[in-house]
Amino acid sequence: MNWMQRNQLYKILLVSSFSGLLVLSAHLFEKLDAFTYLNGFNHALDFVLNVAGLSFLVWISLALVGEETIYLAENKTRFIK
Repeated sequence: MNWMQRNQLYKILLVSSFSGLLVLSAHLFEKLDAFTYLNGFNHALDFVLNVAGLSFLVWISLALVGEETIYLAENKTRFIK
């Protein structure tokens, strides 16, 4: 949430890119035989579920904490100021 900004496009890109990283890591772990799936692995479905779950977490975080608290926080860990 520290990297969230008011721009809606930025939120979409952040959620999509993090969801993509999660899918890539799951694929990597599967290729390294860290774990196996019983009925195979659907990358598209996993991506959609990750986007839905992260979108819900962003929405609930903004609703519970408040947008101003997140956007105007003093201690940010952003790489871009």
